Amino acid sequence: MTVAQGVPDVSCDDAPALISTTDAWKDLASHKQEIDKTHLRDLIEDQKRCEALTVEYNGVYCDYARQRVTEETMSKLYELADEANLRGKINAMFSGEHINSTEDRAVLHVATRAPRNKVINVDGKNIVPDVWDVLDKIKDFTEKVRNGEWLGHTGKPLTSVVAIGIGGSFLGPLFVHTALRTCGEAADGARGRQLRFLANVDPVDVARSLNGLDPETTLVVVVSKVSFYFFFLHLFIYVWAIGLIWSCFVVYRRSPPRRRCSTRAPCASGSSRPSARRRSRSTWSPCPPTSSSCRSLASVSLFSFILVILVILVIVRTGN
Repeated sequence: MTVAQGVPDVSCDDAPALISTTDAWKDLASHKQEIDKTHLRDLIEDQKRCEALTVEYNGVYCDYARQRVTEETMSKLYELADEANLRGKINAMFSGEHINSTEDRAVLHVATRAPRNKVINVDGKNIVPDVWDVLDKIKDFTEKVRNGEWLGHTGKPLTSVVAIGIGGSFLGPLFVHTALRTCGEAADGARGRQLRFLANVDPVDVARSLNGLDPETTLVVVVSKVSFYFFFLHLFIYVWAIGLIWSCFVVYRRSPPRRRCSTRAPCASGSSRPSARRRSRSTWSPCPPTSSSCRSLASVSLFSFILVILVILVIVRTGN
């Protein structure tokens, strides 16, 4: 028997080990062979089907009639969801049960979207007030940044933001930013500001994200929702990224103005152009970075690495 790869386990005690071994799965697989013989062009001509495959709730409109499915397909998908106890798992998540079996803890995505008066108990405690306490702090901070009350280190307003995040910590803010770009009110509020994303610690990506930014007016935000099991790895990545950003800023601030030098004839003293005698045969290229800039980059990167090691040693020692 062929078992589908990557299919999640069924959690019911009396159910088979894999959802792909259930009758609902096999029935759906058989139905797929029939669907493969149809064409979407023919399906969308069925007005009754198109109306049945649309749903609207609370201002959100979903139209999946442009997919190669029928009402029978959706019925079989619902049967498969019942076989997998999907409704039971959703209820378990909303009630704060420890459905994250790997880390033995609750999955609290719904708590971050819950109203203030909602009650979500985790280990006997309603965590919604704690969530709203953090949300209120975020709102207060962001409003201070926008109205100019929260200034940079040199006293200038913060007009540029670099968001550092990996995986969902990158895609989540990116999706929100993309959605708000079509909102007129959000566009007016963001006028004169810019947001950039840094999704890895590749020096090239760092350089692109920081290109043209002024350190005095730039806010760096580190987005993280990692668990303790990946704490050390992400700590190293984020601190190293901050070290790289700091290094680029130091080099940017300390480097002399750019000049171009001839590879065949040295620049004359006090001049950024080669001598007239060799000018016609000169090959122009950017001058290499100064030794002080290189030393700054190396020293700050080394500092960030040492800082990570020290933090890890302190945490490990405390844990012992």
